[in-house]
Amino acid sequence: MNGNRPDLAREGQARTLRALDQLSTSAGRSLDPAELVKLVAEQAGELLHGDAVALYLWDEAAGQLNPVFSNDPRQPLDDQPLRAGEGAAGQAILRRQSVVVDEYDGYEHAVAWAVARKLKSVEAVPLLLRDRPIGVLVVRFYSVRPEHGPEDERMLALLAAQAAPALEAARLYAATTLQREHERALREITQALAENLDERQVFDLAVYYSSQLFRSPYARIWLLEPDGQLTCAAAEGYVHEETLNRRLSMHSTSGHVAQQQVVNLANAPAEMSWTFNREFGERTGLGAYLGAGLWRAGESLGVLEVMRQAGNRFSDVEEQLLVSLANAVAVAVSNARTRAAVERLAREAEQRA
Repeated sequence: MNGNRPDLAREGQARTLRALDQLSTSAGRSLDPAELVKLVAEQAGELLHGDAVALYLWDEAAGQLNPVFSNDPRQPLDDQPLRAGEGAAGQAILRRQSVVVDEYDGYEHAVAWAVARKLKSVEAVPLLLRDRPIGVLVVRFYSVRPEHGPEDERMLALLAAQAAPALEAARLYAATTLQREHERALREITQALAENLDERQVFDLAVYYSSQLFRSPYARIWLLEPDGQLTCAAAEGYVHEETLNRRLSMHSTSGHVAQQQVVNLANAPAEMSWTFNREFGERTGLGAYLGAGLWRAGESLGVLEVMRQAGNRFSDVEEQLLVSLANAVAVAVSNARTRAAVERLAREAEQRA
């Protein structure tokens, strides 16, 4: 028995070297974040002989771990983000060190769905770049967790150390690429809005483009009326016969946005200011909310807002993008109204003549 241990150790080292080589080769060949995430997660699962593996990336602005990959068939399809300290992954981020949990059902930081699905053990390894968290690798065991010696832990640490900078480089590349795509799309949208001098057409184009640009199945424009209420001027997604007849008070979420430049909420239907149909979020799965005021010459015209799945919070870059789009919409609306007023005056003058 003892004679086999050096062979097992050498086999483990060989697996690690192959994993590191594959990761290094992939990082050099491609900066596709999805490809790297999948590779890192699968290599970690193979090294520790886990039943399933997941990878979460840390969102510093939102203060949460977002699930980006899992091969766990027991994990819910709508797996929610984790806060620092929540679950083994959240503890790994909080403590900046690996967390191993056996007897998971008695773990004080356990996640409810994992307990319900009989998770027995878990190992969470933080991905750090100069002590700054990038994400967490989570290896799950639904059967008895194999014993791992110091060499196994060292090999996993090596994988995590190489994975963190590779994933960060891929993330930055993707963010830069996405920003360029957003800028190009914004130019195209602004041009399309400028070419339309019909107010109704401007609104319809704005909600359509917003839905596409922000990957949001819900988009609305609310206009501020003289009585202080908001009326729905255009809608994309979840539209029914009463949608365009809806009215909201200035104390609603949309009303608050009309008085500000931008509002970004993780779960809008749970907010006290969400004044109608509180079951909307549960029924549709929508929760993440981003709204920007339509401002022109210091006057609020209303709100442009989008929503998508809960847990998929909008980024700072998307905030800036929606503000830019809202400004373009406000200019287009102002131009359309000016032209309509000029045409009305021309008709009146013609009638008097």
